[in-house]
Amino acid sequence: MPTILAANASIDADQATQLQKQEAGAVEVKRSGVVRTPHFDESRTREEFRAVKRHMMTRMKTSAEDGLNPRTILITSASPGEGKTTVTLGLAMSFMFERNCSVVLIDADMRSPELSRRMNLADELGLLDYLENDDLQISDIVYPTRVARVFAVPSGHPRVTAPEPVA
Repeated sequence: MPTILAANASIDADQATQLQKQEAGAVEVKRSGVVRTPHFDESRTREEFRAVKRHMMTRMKTSAEDGLNPRTILITSASPGEGKTTVTLGLAMSFMFERNCSVVLIDADMRSPELSRRMNLADELGLLDYLENDDLQISDIVYPTRVARVFAVPSGHPRVTAPEPVA
């Protein structure tokens, strides 16, 4: 299942205001997520993620010039343990240095929500809860993190009825 990194994510004005209030502490926040990158040779790894980000941004700019406006990056793999979470967090940390760029990390891996666990949001309302409950608002499942302009949407509470990937 994919992990989604929404760089420059499109959110409406009400959602942006709510998120800004949460960041500023004006609204009581249930919990803040933690964004931790894996422990590597910091300078080399940071530079490698920066190079990948630059290539992605160049492609996004070219697409925008062609009339498209891509804002979502999907990170997926064929098998578990191939590095989706590591790449997602590395890219998120790289995008956070861009001016006027917000990042929303969405954990859509219902079978193994590693991103939610790493951000300490595994027991919080998330994507699956939102999809099944019409009473929930986007602001109920978007959590600020301790990193400015980086937000998280956990996978949600585990359940037997969670979707499974098609083999």
